[in-house]
Amino acid sequence: MVRYFLFVALFCALCVAPAQGQYVSQSLPHEGAEHSVQPGFWDRIDLGLGARLMCSADGVLQDAQSQEALRQYRELRRLQPEGALTEALHADAALGDTRNFRVRNLTNNTWRTLGFTLRGLSDEIRIWVENGEFAPDKVNEEVIEGLLEVMSNSTPALSIDPERGIIEIGTEVFGNMPNIDGSGILNILITDVIDGWTPGSTRGFVAGFFDPVDLVPDNSNSNAADIIYLNSRPLIYNEGQVNALRVRSVAAHELQHLIHANYGGLHIFQNEGQSEWAELLTGFPGRSPSYLSDPLEIDQELYTWRRNSPEVLIDYQRASLLHSYLFERFGPEATGALTRSSGGRLQAYEALAAAQGLSFEEILRDFHIANFINLPLGADTRFSYGDIRRRANRVTFPTFQYFSGQTEASRSATLFYGGAEYSEFIGVENLNLTISGSDGVHFAVIGFPEDVNLDPEVMFFEPGSYELPGPFERVVLTAVAVTPPETGVPASFLADGMAADLSGEGSGGSVFPLNAPTLSFSYSASWQTLPIVTRTLSYAGQPTAFAELPGDQRQESRRGIRKLAKRFSPELPGRITEVGFTVNGRDSSLVGGGDLRISLHTVVGSTSGPVPGTEIEAVTVPLNQLVRGANSINLSAAAWTTPADGDFFIVFEVLNPASRVEFLLDGGSNNASDSNYFPVRTRLFIEPPSADPADWFRYTNRNNLLASVRISGSYEGPVEAPEITRQPVSGTVVPGGSFTLEVAATGTPEPVYQWFKDGLPLYDETGRMYQIDDMDTADEGIYTVRVSNPGGSVLSSETQVLLRLEDFTLSQNFPNPFRQSTTISFILPEEAVVGLTIHDVQGRLVGTVLSGELLQPGIHEYEWESRWMANGLFFYRIHAEAVNSDERFTKARKMIRLR
Repeated sequence: MVRYFLFVALFCALCVAPAQGQYVSQSLPHEGAEHSVQPGFWDRIDLGLGARLMCSADGVLQDAQSQEALRQYRELRRLQPEGALTEALHADAALGDTRNFRVRNLTNNTWRTLGFTLRGLSDEIRIWVENGEFAPDKVNEEVIEGLLEVMSNSTPALSIDPERGIIEIGTEVFGNMPNIDGSGILNILITDVIDGWTPGSTRGFVAGFFDPVDLVPDNSNSNAADIIYLNSRPLIYNEGQVNALRVRSVAAHELQHLIHANYGGLHIFQNEGQSEWAELLTGFPGRSPSYLSDPLEIDQELYTWRRNSPEVLIDYQRASLLHSYLFERFGPEATGALTRSSGGRLQAYEALAAAQGLSFEEILRDFHIANFINLPLGADTRFSYGDIRRRANRVTFPTFQYFSGQTEASRSATLFYGGAEYSEFIGVENLNLTISGSDGVHFAVIGFPEDVNLDPEVMFFEPGSYELPGPFERVVLTAVAVTPPETGVPASFLADGMAADLSGEGSGGSVFPLNAPTLSFSYSASWQTLPIVTRTLSYAGQPTAFAELPGDQRQESRRGIRKLAKRFSPELPGRITEVGFTVNGRDSSLVGGGDLRISLHTVVGSTSGPVPGTEIEAVTVPLNQLVRGANSINLSAAAWTTPADGDFFIVFEVLNPASRVEFLLDGGSNNASDSNYFPVRTRLFIEPPSADPADWFRYTNRNNLLASVRISGSYEGPVEAPEITRQPVSGTVVPGGSFTLEVAATGTPEPVYQWFKDGLPLYDETGRMYQIDDMDTADEGIYTVRVSNPGGSVLSSETQVLLRLEDFTLSQNFPNPFRQSTTISFILPEEAVVGLTIHDVQGRLVGTVLSGELLQPGIHEYEWESRWMANGLFFYRIHAEAVNSDERFTKARKMIRLR
């Protein structure tokens, strides 16, 4: 009998969590079988405030006034290395004292004078709160007391030393604060930072900042003290809710920036990386590296920093993960010394690695390998994160994936410096691999043995030809660009001396990545396929509600909810390698500490249908390791296997009764013939006082938990090669429209599908259909789909999807009304010269967005910032003249500015 290998994925349908799902009504459980729920609704996409949190170092330090202030401060310190540069103005302040401070407006780099009251103090800290911001539902006593405690006395349990405060840890690891007034006191100003954020906005907001101007006593805007600024709204309070915890990690972050100003030559990527690591160092959750699910972001030029763009949040993630990996390799003392480096970029990293007898090239290579496997290989910990907050961080999708049934592959590609690609070969035996590339590209092959109980093996290869006999469950070829290209690199790329680069940005800061040179590599491979079946099964539809754990303690009918469970029905037995679930996106959906317990159970029958039975395996995950949105818990090292009889339950339990996690649910179904919902898949375990006796219940509408499992195992059975019976069909789509590409195929076992656009894989698009929503120019292209099973692999014919641009169109701006900024969009059906202007009600020109710009056909969007506009009604006007025809288009629309 032929032996096959099974690779099954059961995925939930959502990657981004909408915000305001809630129960409209909730009735008591009854008959030990139901817990009634009426699903709520979603009114906007919202990743939660934590996902949009930014520091303002990249903006403040780029300002010419800030750079000049840093230059002046360093000159003052050159002339007077030690001691006070000015009189201490705030050291003798007492609780309740009021003072005026100059505070920067981050939208236009001007200053205003605000009144503050001293609300908290210790020997080394003064906490000032802007007048009007201190109230029970704003910045309250809990906020002040908690901030004082973590700054001066103790930090969370995962801190490098929980018995010490942020200031003591930060100054020991990173260095000395500027201490320009000789008092040794850190002043914290909590203020409603003007940063362009407005209530209801989905744009990022500045959580805190450090202002170099404060280090120059003679500057008219200087407060002549060591100061960090923390944002009161929405960091601490928003929409009637107060979050006393989040501000504490921001204080640790900004303290590193203040210390760096006393020394530093780091590039902004490195400076932010140190501050991101400072949060982990002092025990806080840190930023989740969700960029690992996007291969295009994994291949980013190392120092890319996309200020004034939403993508800068991804750059924070990259910096955070790299610097936490540096800590894993070198420890706190050596990693902290980066802050005191006199040079930036490669010079700083090389000095760190060289002190340990290594090169930074090795570190970059190992970093990308660790991000894929994240497992200690015996005593070798180079490819893992010991920090529990990082143990679930792994690359989600390889750049290229070759499925069972395929037997050869080739690829030529380029990499940006610091970037990586992963090519995964599933189910291979006798792999013959030939690789070549630029001198700066390093290669590693990760072999996952067919015996899944064995550790993967990491092999480093030079360009050449190799044979790996196998068999392997999968093999991953990793290519990493570890050396900067020799051509096209600015002089500041290797080292940013502060004399020329006071902000850590230099001329190459955000410009260099736009035209960054690349390194090239290629490979060819052939192998014998170890047949693998891959398929995606989903039991859940679109989200309509959430289920909180533990149950809401304010409601007796929900107080007893303790566990959620979901039943899975794999066609074949195997090993569970991943559990996924989706957390609601609003700010209150992930609160508190402690652990989430995830367990594997058999299935037993009851009067109301299948319920969880005997527990087989369990794992705990710290809540601070979770994110709002999609979560994936990797169980590769846990050796979970499915029960022999097939079906099993995954059970979720939040162990800390004071914490809260909101899991997403779909709308359910009452169609008894729908196997996604019948027999019941999702269960709740409810105890007194909400249910007596305690029992497993279901939702009235059989709502399903948006949860997933990934399984790999063995398969024996007949094989029939896949054959496409219906090809995808080309089409043209109007802007904003939707379009579905669909393929039909036969084959045994059921084939797996992988969609491609312009030859590149569309990640996580592994079903028979590919849906395009909200069509725009980025969706135009040539689409294909590869259909594979252990018997072979076939590629569909090419399908073209085009955008149908029929008319010139000027859309209504959004948002409207608006406060700080709004987006204006328009459609050009052909190449045209475009002017876009802003006018007041008298018709007078008040702003120009475009002035005779030559633009290509397509959808165009421009953001208009209104920092100098008064309140009231305005008009935006477009005038477009086609280049290749006599078409002309002029139109105006109204928009309203509010403050």
